[in-house]
Amino acid sequence: MFLLLMLNKRALLSFLPPLPYRSYQNYVRLLDRYYYPLIGASFALALLWCFGFREVGRLLLVKIWSTAGALILLSLVYHMLRIWLNRWAERITAGEDSARFLVDSVRSFLMYATAVAAAALLLNMIGLLEPIERVLSFPVVKVGKTGITIWVVIKALLILFFFIYASRLLQAYLDYKVYPAFGVEQGPGYAVNTIIRLALFGVGLLIALDTVGVDFGFLLVFAGAIGVGIGLGLQSMAANLISGFIIIFGARSGRATGSRSKTPSV
Repeated sequence: MFLLLMLNKRALLSFLPPLPYRSYQNYVRLLDRYYYPLIGASFALALLWCFGFREVGRLLLVKIWSTAGALILLSLVYHMLRIWLNRWAERITAGEDSARFLVDSVRSFLMYATAVAAAALLLNMIGLLEPIERVLSFPVVKVGKTGITIWVVIKALLILFFFIYASRLLQAYLDYKVYPAFGVEQGPGYAVNTIIRLALFGVGLLIALDTVGVDFGFLLVFAGAIGVGIGLGLQSMAANLISGFIIIFGARSGRATGSRSKTPSV
């Protein structure tokens, strides 16, 4: 009875909403073209499950249909979030640059996360994720005793881009919501955003390098040498800056003392 219900392809595929995304439409066309082979493979796996090959049948059945369902659910969530973002963007006036920047940042982060998740799910469903990982796992270059592979470099780049998009999203949220609430002006806000951007980029770069397998001992020595060089180069600048503060505060204290001395006593 369940098999007869699953053979009604048109009725079952009609539940899929017509979303205006090319990748989703290609996925629906692929599902429509290979629907009956998938049903046949699922039925054969169910028979294997019944005849004692439970692990193989359960693993492949769950892998096929859970991945297909996850892709559809991911497309629906992405579509609903895009609709919400478009409606929010339509309500933004011409002068609200911080709100528009936040919408663009959320849209970019959403597209990146959805693309990575959809690619991983699709490659896992068709069984190409592990073969691609094995093919790209040969060492291309060696850093010390660690061999760096293309697959590791791809993962490191994905991590680094995640932190870049996340830092942009955090800066946009601070400009739109936090700084106006606390009365932070544009100059200090830009300085804080620059520090946050550099800090998150540095954290992402360190995590990416740790994924690649770079030895941090060498990086610490190199960073220490750079720090000493920067400190020696900025020594005169720091001395001039401190002298300027001394002059400013000395002049202020002198004016304050002079004003007190000119005040007539009662």
